[in-house]
Amino acid sequence: MDLSKSETTVRKVEPNLHLKVSLGIIRYMGTWPPQNEKVYRFVYMIYTVTFLAFMLGIYLFVQSINVVLSWGNLSKIASGAPIFMTNAVHAYKFIIIVRYQKRIQELLNTVHGPMFNQHNLRHERIVSWYAWQGIFHHAAYQSFGTFAVICWGCIPIAAFLDGNNNRLPLDGWYPYDATKSPAFEITWSHQSVAIILGCIHNVAMDAFITGLMNVASCQFELLKWNIVAIGNDQNQDSKFTKKLSKSNNYFLQMNYDDQSYAELRKCIQHNLAIFEFVAEIQDLFSTVISMQLFVNCLIICFTTFYISQLTEYLPAELAGNISYTCCMTYQIYIYCWNGNELYLQNQSFAQAIYMGKWWKQSERYKRSLHIVMLRTCRPLILTAGYFMTLSVSTFMAIIKMSYSMFTLLRSSTENI
Repeated sequence: MDLSKSETTVRKVEPNLHLKVSLGIIRYMGTWPPQNEKVYRFVYMIYTVTFLAFMLGIYLFVQSINVVLSWGNLSKIASGAPIFMTNAVHAYKFIIIVRYQKRIQELLNTVHGPMFNQHNLRHERIVSWYAWQGIFHHAAYQSFGTFAVICWGCIPIAAFLDGNNNRLPLDGWYPYDATKSPAFEITWSHQSVAIILGCIHNVAMDAFITGLMNVASCQFELLKWNIVAIGNDQNQDSKFTKKLSKSNNYFLQMNYDDQSYAELRKCIQHNLAIFEFVAEIQDLFSTVISMQLFVNCLIICFTTFYISQLTEYLPAELAGNISYTCCMTYQIYIYCWNGNELYLQNQSFAQAIYMGKWWKQSERYKRSLHIVMLRTCRPLILTAGYFMTLSVSTFMAIIKMSYSMFTLLRSSTENI
C-alpha cells in the first residue's frame, strides 16, 4: 500500500478520465459503432469502412507488395517491413475492438458501475493519481509517435533541399509512377495524412487497453485502503463504552462484529469483481498484446539496423526513425509496466491485511480474512498469448532479444 498515492497533491480530475479520452478518439475514428440505433449504426459502419480503407487499407496493400518485391534485399525489407507490421497489428486491434464491442462495453459498465465507484469520494486523491498516470502514459506515447510521423511527412521537403526530387515519406509499391506530378503530390498527401491519423488511432487503442489495466490496479489500491480502514470508525476503548453496563456493552460488541464482517464481505465482493475484470481483459486482449510484443521486437531490430545501414543522412528521416524506435519501445513498456503493477498490487494485498485491526475482530472475521489471504498466495499474472508474462523483466528480455537480432543482422551483412 503506497502512502504517497493517498497523500498526493495532484489536481482532482474525473475518475478514469484517461479511458474517456482514449474511447473518445476511438469513437471519432470509426471504431466504436453505436449498439442500439440500427440506422445510425449502418451509417457509422459505412464511415468505419471508408476511414479504415483510407487510413490502413491502401497502406497495407502497397506495403505488402513492396515487401514481397523487396524479398532478398535486407536493407529494403528493413526500410519497409516495420511500418507494414505496425499497420498489420493496428488492423488486428481494430478488428478485435469492433468484434468484441459488447464484451468491452460490459467492462466499461463495470468501470462506471457502483462496485468500482463506491469509494471514489473517499479516496479521490488515489483515483485522480491513477487517472493522471494513464493520461501521462498516453501523452508520452503519443508524443513519440507524433514526432516520428511528422518527421516522416517532412522527408520529401528535406530530400528536395538535399537535391533529391520527389521522394515519398514511406516506401511502397504503386500501380503508377509516384515520382511524377501530380501523382507524387497526391501520394505524399495521402501518406502524410493517413499515417498521422493512424498514429493517433493506434496510440488511442493501446492507451485504452492499458487504461483498463490501470483501472484494475487502482481498484486494488482502493481495496487495500478499505480493508485497512475496517474497525477504525468504531472505538471500543472510548470512555463512552466503558461507562455502559455489561449488557449494553455486549450488544454493542455484537453490533460492532456484525458491521465489521459486513464491511469485510463488501471487500471480498470487490476483490472478486477485480479478478473477474482482469480475467476478461486477459481473455479479450491476450492475443493482441502477444502479437504486439513480438512484432515490436522485430520492428526495433529492423529500424535500428536500417539506421545503421544509412550512408546518406536526411535529418528528418533519421529523427523520425529514432523517434519511431522510441515509440515502439514505449509501447512495449506500457503493457509490461501495467501488467507488472497488477502483479505487485495483488502481492501487497496480504501486507495491507496485516495493517488493519484484525486482532480486535471476531473469530468469524478472522477465518474469512484468512481465506482471503490464502487467495493472495496465488499470483495475479497477466500473460501475452498465455505464454509470456507482462512484467518489467519481460520488457528487458524483449529489448535484449531485439538487440541480439540486430547484432546478428549486422554481423551477417558485414561478412557478405
